[in-house]
Amino acid sequence: MKANSAQSLQGQYAGFVSRAAAVAVDLAIMAVITVVVSWASLSLLEYIAIDIRDCPPIESHAGKGAFLCLALQWTGIAIGVSFPSIYALFFWTVTGQTPGKAVMGVRIVRLDGRPMTLWTSIVRAIGYSISLASAGLGFLLALSDDRRQALHDKFARTCVIYSWDAHGDPNLQKLFPRLFG
Repeated sequence: MKANSAQSLQGQYAGFVSRAAAVAVDLAIMAVITVVVSWASLSLLEYIAIDIRDCPPIESHAGKGAFLCLALQWTGIAIGVSFPSIYALFFWTVTGQTPGKAVMGVRIVRLDGRPMTLWTSIVRAIGYSISLASAGLGFLLALSDDRRQALHDKFARTCVIYSWDAHGDPNLQKLFPRLFG
């Protein structure tokens, strides 16, 4: 049996497809967490007899119940909106990779070689938001950049590299060097 002579990808810039797959894994993880937490929260509220879907209006003078119900609604919204950012900031800062990136074998590193910091992660998150707001054009920048940097990587002075000894399919790499390189 012939040994795989393909060059190791470890330490090389991660391709667009690997990065997109990592995001898809992270979205799936966040969706599962959101469903489980939402179900648990609604079950707890039902247990204590609060139905946030049918809150009395504040003007009805329903007392503290109306305020509590409204506060719970807004808390749920705030957590739902901020959860993806907290998830990314935590993992980028602490480990340099989200669980999705770990599954795909890629890691975020700073161009100067220093460890990720909360500030670098915040700058990257701001750039990520701009990439999303531009209908994804900021992500496509990784297809034409030599270091495979997307807009958010350029903002934060980071790049994404393969972190374990993987071997790409040489045929795919020849056909689509920007996607699978």
